[in-house]
Amino acid sequence: MTTDRLSDEFMDSMRQVMDPAADDAVKAIFEQGEVQAVNALMSELLMNEQIVPERLPQSVQQYLENSGKLPDWANPDKIEFAENFFARHGLLISISLFFSSLPMCYACAKGVQVLHLTARLHTDAKRRITETSQMIINVACPGGLKPGGSGVRDAQKVRLLHAAIRYLILRSEQWDPAWGQPINQEDLAGTLLSFSRIPIESLEKFGIAVTPEEADAYLHMWNVAGHILGVRPEMLPDNADEARQLVAVIGRRNFEACEAGRAMTGALTELMEEVVPGTVFRGMPDTMIRFLNGDEIADIVGVSRQDWTLKLIGPMRRVFGIVEGEQDRSRVLARIGEHFGHAFMEAFCWIERGKGAPFQIPDVLREQWGLKPHPGTLMSRLEHLWAEIKRVF
Repeated sequence: MTTDRLSDEFMDSMRQVMDPAADDAVKAIFEQGEVQAVNALMSELLMNEQIVPERLPQSVQQYLENSGKLPDWANPDKIEFAENFFARHGLLISISLFFSSLPMCYACAKGVQVLHLTARLHTDAKRRITETSQMIINVACPGGLKPGGSGVRDAQKVRLLHAAIRYLILRSEQWDPAWGQPINQEDLAGTLLSFSRIPIESLEKFGIAVTPEEADAYLHMWNVAGHILGVRPEMLPDNADEARQLVAVIGRRNFEACEAGRAMTGALTELMEEVVPGTVFRGMPDTMIRFLNGDEIADIVGVSRQDWTLKLIGPMRRVFGIVEGEQDRSRVLARIGEHFGHAFMEAFCWIERGKGAPFQIPDVLREQWGLKPHPGTLMSRLEHLWAEIKRVF
């Protein structure tokens, strides 16, 4: 990535570029005035677990056929290496998504406007969070980026959803041109980096040693996913150094406090505290967001400065055998993060993203992370329903 491609002039131009391939497919449906086709498309994207091409208009079917191909530069060995890396560290990477990646996206005052508007127009903020989480699991799970894999299908679906959102937002009279185009290339690249680069930095803050080979493979896997999501090649960093530079440039240009960013962060922290029952972790999200992102971003998104760990540093030292020293706080947070991640991901699977579509983690990852069997089977869900009926009545 050359210096010119990191210049403000170039980045300004990228804020005006969207995704013609997906935008044209969706535009054809809307402009034909096919109300039933539009409703069917939105239903497929928002409610169903998989896209069924036969039920979608011809323009969308053609898009799906063309966009599902991996780029020529995709390296299957690197992708498999990255999948194994995710299998080993997926719980902390998932926690990084909630405590670091998403808050960093919400700190971008222009890009977060889309998230805030769509949360009000079509769904709620919590559901958007679960949809993002599911895509990350589907991309990084074994085989997710193979032809027809769950990650490929999910990325295609998200890309189409982005195009539909652009079309509706630009015609809603709620969009400010000063924000650039909705879901533009700079915002897409920044979001992708929050999945590819930011988790690596979070793991290092948790005390996990990440090798250059692991960081490179993980970046490569997400670059392949970015290609399917419609991110232009010039916005995909070639290595970790370029990724760090691009994170810094996008942050310098976009970090700014705004009502939308604080509202989305509030929904995120509320979701995390709702999902994990009890009061043990109450207030932990704010502390972890500040620990992983630093004071600047934490202040921008409006999390409190209360340090939840001050109450627990002493007891946790004894529980985990941690001695006095400068690294006490990070080591305690890393250990607690793992326990919170385990509890959170188990409970998170009960959240329904659409009509009867629960958050799902493949069995191979469940076994690796020591999570309980998936609650989405008919019998287990009936048992859960019966327990709830007995509790209420």
